[in-house]
Amino acid sequence: MAAFLLPLGLGALLFLWPTFRGLAGVYRTDGNFSHGFLVPVISAYALWQMRSTLKPRFSRSSLWGFPLFGGGMGLILFARWYELALLPRGVIAMFLSAIGVVAVLAGMAWIALGWPHVKRVAFPIGFLLLGVPIPSFLLNRITLPLQRLAATLSCQALHLVGVAVERQGNVLHFDTGTLGVAEACSGIRSLAVLTALVALMIHFQRPRKLVAAALVAAIVPAAVFGNMIRVFCSGVFYAFGWKQLAHGGPHELLGLFTFGLAIVLIFGLGNLLSRRASPVVGEPGSKRGVASATIGEGGAVPGVDSLANAAFCCAFLFFAGATLSFHIGSHYDRLHAEAISSRGKRLPLAQFPAVIGPYVRVGTSSLSESEFRMLDPSDCIIALYRGPDKHLINVSILYWDPPKGRPSERPDLLKRPHSPDWCFPAAGWHRLSAFDEDRTFDVFPDEIGSVRLFERNGKRRVLLFWTGITAARTDSPDQMRLRLLDMIHSWNHPPLANLHTITLGMDAGSDPKAARETLLRFAEMLDDILPTYGIGER
Repeated sequence: MAAFLLPLGLGALLFLWPTFRGLAGVYRTDGNFSHGFLVPVISAYALWQMRSTLKPRFSRSSLWGFPLFGGGMGLILFARWYELALLPRGVIAMFLSAIGVVAVLAGMAWIALGWPHVKRVAFPIGFLLLGVPIPSFLLNRITLPLQRLAATLSCQALHLVGVAVERQGNVLHFDTGTLGVAEACSGIRSLAVLTALVALMIHFQRPRKLVAAALVAAIVPAAVFGNMIRVFCSGVFYAFGWKQLAHGGPHELLGLFTFGLAIVLIFGLGNLLSRRASPVVGEPGSKRGVASATIGEGGAVPGVDSLANAAFCCAFLFFAGATLSFHIGSHYDRLHAEAISSRGKRLPLAQFPAVIGPYVRVGTSSLSESEFRMLDPSDCIIALYRGPDKHLINVSILYWDPPKGRPSERPDLLKRPHSPDWCFPAAGWHRLSAFDEDRTFDVFPDEIGSVRLFERNGKRRVLLFWTGITAARTDSPDQMRLRLLDMIHSWNHPPLANLHTITLGMDAGSDPKAARETLLRFAEMLDDILPTYGIGER
């Protein structure tokens, strides 16, 4: 047995090691996925518990596991070049790689056990999906509503106890200061961990279907309630001037307390429902012995030689995939070094012109400490320009230096610029989607420009923004085709100089279309200036 498991394990380790290292980097640097370290441990424990009931078998139907196995390997290789060539500022590459790992393991289980018995290991393999990093375009669709809900509920609770507070989006305004409901208070971390706990309770306790459904339905309310209490307590601290308790260590301790409260609610609900509806002998939880007795039945099963051949075939595919992965990495390293050496010098944005056509700079500002820590740009400028018609245009330009190493070796690449589609709604602005426009403008023909109209308290604002080829592809479904075209082009020309974001904004007044045209004219003036500062350089 060990004779064919050794090359299989070695090949799997060589091929999957870059993925494991990349996932560890995501878990280490992004608190939303820090639970990922425990997921494979729990999954391995669940598999170890059923080891006595698993008997390897191989039949003709097992051959159908190879397409799933090979498809998972192909997805991992696809994600590896995606990560290297496009430098995505998110976790989409690790998302694809993690899905590929789950597919590879499921394919190996199919090959070793046969399809009729793959369902026996469905939980250990399926549980690994809880450790898959969620791409930002999906995560934002979860965190924003949760943040808004936590802010709304806590604001109403504060009003009930007599605290004067005003809410704008995810920001609470007190007489003593302003408190923002950050991503950490959205409940996304609690949601992930509570989902894992409920899955474990259902798997090991085997409750009735109605009890299991009730536990699943309670996950979101429990997470929201816990984080509402966290924001409520922070609001009370702010209202009484105890701001030091709403940040840093005390705030983290408060988060642990409210998270523990959510866990108590889930376990309490499970115990309450279990008392009223105890599992019945003969339901799925009691059939384990019968199922184990039937494993290996149902016709002739080839012996160890067939499994050995399948294992050697999988090992060969792993070694071939590791070789191809090494070639992909070395190919990228060569192109990257050549592109870095051919880059010209760029002027710092501190030297950005004070006069652009008829527009004169009348003020500047800078990122807050939290914004700078979140975005971590190499260079940036935020300025206000006044035109001859007295209109004011806000100009925000952020630039990131191309990395000197591979993205998997640069965990800071997980930081990404937030587009107005994310940060404006968080600040209480309502997006008027009827005015949306995403298309290629003449200003930057190789990039996608976006026009947005936001409204807050009767005030409307038009935004025009570009975020460069490597950042503009936000991994949203409507841009995946462009991502694929970028990947094809990047095999010989990996993009390096387009790590930037440009946002132009002005008050819309009563004529948003006129404001849009004004911003476009101003952007055309920037088109001749920006390459000097390394932005838009081809």
